[in-house]
Amino acid sequence: MLQGIRNRFLTSTVVLISILGFGFGGKAQTATSSAGYREKVQYNGRWWLAANPGERGGLLSGISDCMTWEARKRGYEATAEQLADPITKFYETQPRSRELSVLMVWQRVNPVAKRKPSSEDKWADTWTNAHWYMNNDWWFQLAETEQRGYVEGYLWCVRTQVDGPHERYSRLSDFYWSKIDAFVKSHPKLGDQALAKTLSRFKDPGQ
Repeated sequence: MLQGIRNRFLTSTVVLISILGFGFGGKAQTATSSAGYREKVQYNGRWWLAANPGERGGLLSGISDCMTWEARKRGYEATAEQLADPITKFYETQPRSRELSVLMVWQRVNPVAKRKPSSEDKWADTWTNAHWYMNNDWWFQLAETEQRGYVEGYLWCVRTQVDGPHERYSRLSDFYWSKIDAFVKSHPKLGDQALAKTLSRFKDPGQ
């Protein structure tokens, strides 16, 4: 009788381990093969307060670049240096608002960002080239955390804020960071090429 109980216990244990092993293995495989927009990173207050300052600044730069030149929305010309401290202060002093996205807080601390343009508005940009100074030379000067933040911010914006047909990027953000970094280092003569154009080289095929 004891032997029978022991055998049933061992059988149940093996089955349970097999189920758990499959579950964990399947989950890990899904995470590594998911499309970039399935990373499910919530760029909100919890992310912001846990992120490296360099990654925060890079995220703001990427969002600004995309919102202005791809989404064609006005009021997002502020630099990361101008925005980082106000956004941090907002999240630190209003813990109940930490579920708000970085973009929503951006609009709160910099109200011009949510203003609807009128027919009398003039394009606020004073730079001669699209995408401002955010080119390959600029990338080369950034710390890796800022570079990665830029890619995250730009991709998030393209995937969620650009209306109508737009370029698709279905890989994880790490993939695009490595591609851009390798391209910039191997093409020093293209330093004045916009980062957005460099990124565009690695968009999904067939576009």
